[in-house]
Amino acid sequence: MYADNDEQIWNEWVTNFKQAFANTATADQAYADLAKLEMRGDEIDEYLAAFEHLRLKAGWERGAHRTLEIFKKGLRRRVHWTILQRDPIPVTMDEWIAAARREIQRRLVLASLGPRNEHPMARRDRLKEALRRPPQRQPQRDPDAMDVDAAILGDGSRCGNPWRRQSQRNTRTFWRDQLR
Repeated sequence: MYADNDEQIWNEWVTNFKQAFANTATADQAYADLAKLEMRGDEIDEYLAAFEHLRLKAGWERGAHRTLEIFKKGLRRRVHWTILQRDPIPVTMDEWIAAARREIQRRLVLASLGPRNEHPMARRDRLKEALRRPPQRQPQRDPDAMDVDAAILGDGSRCGNPWRRQSQRNTRTFWRDQLR
């Protein structure tokens, strides 16, 4: 039998308690959240963190076929399509993650290169050069500097009306030009 201070009694009691009152819908809810999860903008790291968290909650294996299919479904359509156009096509989860990161980096570099109406070979050479260089850190914003958005809108909130948002952008650029 057990002694009064036997640790095994408490371990069994805790195990039985957890089994009796465990949330049985956690895995189902994680699956539903995984099915709805999508990458927003170029935020690949946030998407990966949310995906891994939900994958662990759902109890899925990292290399399982359905895990990979849900991961690919959540990528932005253009990123997914571009990865499929490249050779070789990724097969494992790690290969897909690396390919998605490369594609997002390529898109960010292309966006920073400027207009598309220049000669394609010159643009290609600038892209190759930009990808060879290590990424530069963005300058930190001065917290004491005047926030033009907050000055225009009062509390810095944004309006849901797209016409008003365009008007706000025009007003912001006007005041930025005036304040320089």
